[in-house]
Amino acid sequence: MNEELLKAIVKLFAIIAKERITNDKRSNVQDFLSIHLSHDSIGNYMALFDQHIETANTNAVEIDHDDTETIEYVDDWDNIMKLCKPINEGLTKQQKLVLILKLIEFVLQDSIMSEGKSNIFYKIGEVINVSQQEIDLIKKFITAQDYDDIDSEYFLIVDEGSMPHDYLSKHILRPNITGFIFVLRIPDADTYFVKYLGISALSLNGLNLRSRKAYVFPTGSTIRGSKMKPVLYSAVVSKFGEDTQLSNVAAPEADYKESFFSRVKTKFIKTKNWFKS
Repeated sequence: MNEELLKAIVKLFAIIAKERITNDKRSNVQDFLSIHLSHDSIGNYMALFDQHIETANTNAVEIDHDDTETIEYVDDWDNIMKLCKPINEGLTKQQKLVLILKLIEFVLQDSIMSEGKSNIFYKIGEVINVSQQEIDLIKKFITAQDYDDIDSEYFLIVDEGSMPHDYLSKHILRPNITGFIFVLRIPDADTYFVKYLGISALSLNGLNLRSRKAYVFPTGSTIRGSKMKPVLYSAVVSKFGEDTQLSNVAAPEADYKESFFSRVKTKFIKTKNWFKS
Protein backbone atom coordinates (compact mmCIF):
# COMPACT_ATOMS: atom_id res chain seq x y z
CA MET A 1 0.00 0.00 0.00
CA ASN A 2 1.53 3.34 -1.03
CA GLU A 3 2.32 6.24 1.28
CA GLU A 4 -0.43 8.58 0.07
CA LEU A 5 -3.08 5.91 0.51
CA LEU A 6 -1.93 5.16 4.06
CA LYS A 7 -1.97 8.87 4.87
CA ALA A 8 -5.57 9.10 3.61
CA ILE A 9 -6.59 6.15 5.79
CA VAL A 10 -4.88 7.62 8.87
CA LYS A 11 -6.71 10.90 8.31
CA LEU A 12 -10.00 9.00 7.94
CA PHE A 13 -9.42 7.38 11.35
CA ALA A 14 -8.73 10.82 12.84
CA ILE A 15 -11.89 12.40 11.36
CA ILE A 16 -14.09 9.62 12.70
CA ALA A 17 -12.39 9.70 16.10
CA LYS A 18 -12.17 13.46 16.54
CA GLU A 19 -10.98 14.22 20.08
CA ARG A 20 -12.21 11.01 21.73
CA ILE A 21 -8.92 9.10 21.78
CA THR A 22 -8.13 6.30 24.20
CA ASN A 23 -5.15 3.97 24.42
CA ASP A 24 -7.32 1.19 22.96
CA LYS A 25 -8.20 3.36 19.98
CA ARG A 26 -4.58 4.22 19.35
CA SER A 27 -3.78 0.51 19.56
CA ASN A 28 -6.45 -0.16 16.95
CA VAL A 29 -4.88 2.29 14.50
CA GLN A 30 -1.47 0.75 15.17
CA ASP A 31 -2.89 -2.73 14.53
CA PHE A 32 -4.15 -1.64 11.13
CA LEU A 33 -0.83 0.00 10.23
CA SER A 34 1.12 -3.08 11.34
CA ILE A 35 -0.59 -5.08 8.58
CA HIS A 36 0.97 -2.81 5.96
CA LEU A 37 4.15 -1.38 7.55
CA SER A 38 7.31 -2.44 9.30
CA HIS A 39 7.48 -1.74 13.02
CA ASP A 40 9.95 1.12 12.46
CA SER A 41 7.57 2.97 10.11
CA ILE A 42 4.45 2.83 12.30
CA GLY A 43 5.63 5.68 14.56
CA ASN A 44 5.68 8.18 11.69
CA TYR A 45 2.07 7.49 10.78
CA MET A 46 0.95 7.56 14.41
CA ALA A 47 2.56 11.00 14.70
CA LEU A 48 0.54 12.04 11.64
CA PHE A 49 -2.61 10.65 13.28
CA ASP A 50 -1.91 12.70 16.44
CA GLN A 51 -1.35 15.78 14.30
CA HIS A 52 -4.75 15.35 12.62
CA ILE A 53 -6.41 14.91 16.03
CA GLU A 54 -4.73 18.04 17.37
CA THR A 55 -5.84 20.03 14.32
CA ALA A 56 -9.41 18.82 14.75
CA ASN A 57 -9.39 19.88 18.40
CA THR A 58 -7.94 23.29 17.57
CA ASN A 59 -10.59 23.95 14.94
CA ALA A 60 -13.49 22.56 16.97
CA VAL A 61 -16.42 24.89 17.61
CA GLU A 62 -18.70 24.40 20.59
CA ILE A 63 -22.29 23.90 19.41
CA ASP A 64 -25.34 24.20 21.61
CA HIS A 65 -27.85 22.10 19.74
CA ASP A 66 -29.90 18.95 20.35
CA ASP A 67 -28.33 17.05 17.41
CA THR A 68 -24.67 17.88 17.94
CA GLU A 69 -23.25 14.74 16.36
CA THR A 70 -24.92 15.28 13.00
CA ILE A 71 -23.85 18.93 12.99
CA GLU A 72 -20.37 17.90 14.11
CA TYR A 73 -19.90 15.82 10.96
CA VAL A 74 -21.59 18.15 8.44
CA ASP A 75 -18.30 19.87 7.65
CA ASP A 76 -16.50 16.51 7.46
CA TRP A 77 -18.68 14.91 4.76
CA ASP A 78 -16.68 16.46 1.94
CA ASN A 79 -13.35 15.42 3.49
CA ILE A 80 -14.58 11.87 4.08
CA MET A 81 -15.71 11.55 0.46
CA LYS A 82 -12.40 12.91 -0.87
CA LEU A 83 -10.47 10.43 1.27
CA CYS A 84 -12.67 7.48 0.27
CA LYS A 85 -12.24 7.93 -3.48
CA PRO A 86 -8.51 7.06 -3.59
CA ILE A 87 -9.17 4.32 -1.01
CA ASN A 88 -11.73 2.81 -3.37
CA GLU A 89 -9.30 2.93 -6.28
CA GLY A 90 -6.25 1.74 -4.36
CA LEU A 91 -7.53 -1.15 -2.22
CA THR A 92 -8.75 -4.62 -3.09
CA LYS A 93 -12.17 -5.69 -1.83
CA GLN A 94 -10.55 -7.72 0.95
CA GLN A 95 -8.46 -4.72 2.05
CA LYS A 96 -11.59 -2.56 2.09
CA LEU A 97 -13.34 -5.10 4.32
CA VAL A 98 -10.35 -5.13 6.71
CA LEU A 99 -10.44 -1.32 6.81
CA ILE A 100 -14.18 -1.31 7.57
CA LEU A 101 -13.64 -3.89 10.33
CA LYS A 102 -10.88 -1.82 11.94
CA LEU A 103 -12.91 1.40 11.67
CA ILE A 104 -15.98 -0.21 13.24
CA GLU A 105 -13.86 -1.82 15.96
CA PHE A 106 -12.32 1.62 16.50
CA VAL A 107 -15.73 3.28 16.97
CA LEU A 108 -17.19 0.49 19.11
CA GLN A 109 -14.44 0.94 21.66
CA ASP A 110 -16.78 3.68 22.92
CA SER A 111 -19.27 0.77 23.38
CA ILE A 112 -22.04 2.16 21.14
CA MET A 113 -22.64 2.89 17.47
CA SER A 114 -24.69 6.08 17.25
CA GLU A 115 -26.99 6.92 14.36
CA GLY A 116 -24.54 9.57 13.19
CA LYS A 117 -21.66 7.08 13.07
CA SER A 118 -23.87 4.48 11.34
CA ASN A 119 -24.70 7.05 8.66
CA ILE A 120 -21.00 7.73 8.15
CA PHE A 121 -20.27 4.02 7.67
CA TYR A 122 -23.15 3.71 5.24
CA LYS A 123 -21.73 6.53 3.12
CA ILE A 124 -18.14 5.23 3.34
CA GLY A 125 -19.36 1.80 2.25
CA GLU A 126 -21.24 3.29 -0.69
CA VAL A 127 -18.14 5.10 -1.96
CA ILE A 128 -15.71 2.17 -1.51
CA ASN A 129 -18.23 -0.47 -2.70
CA VAL A 130 -18.80 -2.32 0.56
CA SER A 131 -22.51 -3.08 0.93
CA GLN A 132 -24.62 -2.13 3.91
CA GLN A 133 -25.25 -5.79 4.64
CA GLU A 134 -21.52 -6.54 4.67
CA ILE A 135 -21.05 -3.64 7.09
CA ASP A 136 -23.88 -4.98 9.27
CA LEU A 137 -22.34 -8.48 9.29
CA ILE A 138 -18.98 -7.06 10.39
CA LYS A 139 -20.66 -4.98 13.08
CA LYS A 140 -22.55 -8.04 14.32
CA PHE A 141 -19.33 -10.07 14.36
CA ILE A 142 -17.44 -7.47 16.40
CA THR A 143 -20.23 -7.07 18.97
CA ALA A 144 -21.17 -10.77 19.23
CA GLN A 145 -20.92 -12.21 22.73
CA ASP A 146 -22.92 -15.45 22.46
CA TYR A 147 -24.36 -17.99 20.04
CA ASP A 148 -27.62 -16.10 19.57
CA ASP A 149 -25.74 -13.07 18.24
CA ILE A 150 -24.46 -14.94 15.18
CA ASP A 151 -27.21 -17.40 14.26
CA SER A 152 -26.56 -16.98 10.54
CA GLU A 153 -25.18 -18.91 7.57
CA TYR A 154 -22.29 -16.42 7.32
CA PHE A 155 -20.85 -17.47 10.69
CA LEU A 156 -19.04 -20.50 12.06
CA ILE A 157 -18.60 -21.45 15.72
CA VAL A 158 -15.81 -23.55 17.22
CA ASP A 159 -16.70 -24.84 20.69
CA GLU A 160 -16.77 -27.90 22.95
CA GLY A 161 -20.26 -28.90 21.81
CA SER A 162 -22.67 -26.43 23.42
CA MET A 163 -24.02 -24.80 20.24
CA PRO A 164 -27.73 -25.61 19.70
CA HIS A 165 -28.27 -28.06 16.81
CA ASP A 166 -30.94 -25.97 15.07
CA TYR A 167 -28.69 -22.93 14.48
CA LEU A 168 -27.84 -21.74 10.98
CA SER A 169 -24.19 -21.13 11.93
CA LYS A 170 -21.62 -23.68 10.79
CA HIS A 171 -19.92 -25.70 13.53
CA ILE A 172 -16.57 -27.28 14.34
CA LEU A 173 -16.24 -29.37 17.51
CA ARG A 174 -13.16 -28.98 19.73
CA PRO A 175 -13.75 -30.67 23.13
CA ASN A 176 -10.76 -29.09 24.92
CA ILE A 177 -11.47 -25.42 24.18
CA THR A 178 -12.67 -23.04 26.89
CA GLY A 179 -15.13 -20.56 25.41
CA PHE A 180 -15.64 -20.36 21.67
CA ILE A 181 -14.21 -19.08 18.39
CA PHE A 182 -16.37 -17.11 15.97
CA VAL A 183 -15.57 -16.99 12.25
CA LEU A 184 -17.26 -14.61 9.78
CA ARG A 185 -17.17 -15.23 6.04
CA ILE A 186 -17.87 -12.43 3.54
CA PRO A 187 -18.69 -14.37 0.35
CA ASP A 188 -18.16 -11.57 -2.19
CA ALA A 189 -14.44 -11.40 -1.42
CA ASP A 190 -14.15 -14.89 0.13
CA THR A 191 -12.75 -13.14 3.20
CA TYR A 192 -12.70 -14.62 6.70
CA PHE A 193 -12.42 -12.93 10.10
CA VAL A 194 -11.90 -14.71 13.41
CA LYS A 195 -12.52 -13.79 17.05
CA TYR A 196 -11.99 -15.79 20.23
CA LEU A 197 -13.96 -15.40 23.45
CA GLY A 198 -12.49 -17.40 26.30
CA ILE A 199 -9.50 -18.01 28.54
CA SER A 200 -7.59 -20.75 26.70
CA ALA A 201 -4.12 -19.82 25.41
CA LEU A 202 -4.63 -19.87 21.63
CA SER A 203 -2.45 -18.70 18.77
CA LEU A 204 -3.19 -17.69 15.18
CA ASN A 205 -0.28 -18.54 12.89
CA GLY A 206 2.06 -18.50 15.89
CA LEU A 207 0.84 -15.18 17.31
CA ASN A 208 -1.23 -14.81 20.47
CA LEU A 209 -4.98 -14.80 19.76
CA ARG A 210 -6.26 -12.18 22.20
CA SER A 211 -9.75 -12.72 23.56
CA ARG A 212 -12.47 -10.46 22.06
CA LYS A 213 -10.12 -9.09 19.40
CA ALA A 214 -11.02 -9.45 15.71
CA TYR A 215 -8.41 -10.77 13.28
CA VAL A 216 -8.14 -11.53 9.59
CA PHE A 217 -8.11 -15.30 8.96
CA PRO A 218 -6.00 -15.59 5.78
CA THR A 219 -5.51 -18.57 3.46
CA GLY A 220 -3.50 -21.37 5.07
CA SER A 221 -4.03 -20.13 8.65
CA THR A 222 -4.04 -22.36 11.70
CA ILE A 223 -5.44 -21.77 15.20
CA ARG A 224 -3.65 -23.80 17.86
CA GLY A 225 -4.00 -24.45 21.58
CA SER A 226 -1.92 -26.61 23.92
CA LYS A 227 -4.78 -29.07 24.56
CA MET A 228 -6.88 -28.43 21.46
CA LYS A 229 -6.75 -30.08 18.06
CA PRO A 230 -5.75 -27.32 15.58
CA VAL A 231 -8.43 -25.49 13.61
CA LEU A 232 -7.24 -25.37 10.00
CA TYR A 233 -8.24 -22.81 7.39
CA SER A 234 -9.12 -25.66 5.03
CA ALA A 235 -11.52 -27.14 7.60
CA VAL A 236 -13.29 -23.80 8.03
CA VAL A 237 -13.64 -23.33 4.27
CA SER A 238 -15.05 -26.82 3.82
CA LYS A 239 -17.70 -26.16 6.47
CA PHE A 240 -18.99 -23.14 4.60
CA GLY A 241 -19.10 -25.17 1.39
CA GLU A 242 -20.19 -23.56 -1.84
CA ASP A 243 -20.42 -19.78 -2.15
CA THR A 244 -23.72 -18.20 -1.18
CA GLN A 245 -24.99 -14.80 -2.18
CA LEU A 246 -25.86 -12.31 0.52
CA SER A 247 -29.61 -12.10 1.00
CA ASN A 248 -31.49 -8.80 0.85
CA VAL A 249 -31.58 -6.75 4.03
CA ALA A 250 -34.92 -6.23 5.74
CA ALA A 251 -35.34 -2.74 4.28
CA PRO A 252 -34.66 -2.43 0.50
CA GLU A 253 -31.35 -0.66 -0.15
CA ALA A 254 -32.99 1.98 -2.35
CA ASP A 255 -35.42 2.87 0.43
CA TYR A 256 -32.54 3.02 2.91
CA LYS A 257 -30.60 5.40 0.65
CA GLU A 258 -33.61 7.65 0.19
CA SER A 259 -34.42 7.84 3.89
CA PHE A 260 -30.75 8.34 4.80
CA PHE A 261 -30.15 11.23 2.42
CA SER A 262 -33.49 12.79 3.31
CA ARG A 263 -32.48 12.84 6.98
CA VAL A 264 -29.03 14.27 6.23
CA LYS A 265 -30.43 16.93 3.90
CA THR A 266 -33.10 17.95 6.41
CA LYS A 267 -30.59 18.14 9.27
CA PHE A 268 -28.12 20.09 7.13
CA ILE A 269 -30.77 22.68 6.18
CA LYS A 270 -31.86 23.01 9.81
CA THR A 271 -28.23 23.44 10.84
CA LYS A 272 -27.61 26.21 8.31
CA ASN A 273 -30.77 28.02 9.40
CA TRP A 274 -29.81 27.61 13.04
CA PHE A 275 -26.37 29.18 12.46
CA LYS A 276 -27.97 32.10 10.58
CA SER A 277 -30.42 32.81 13.39
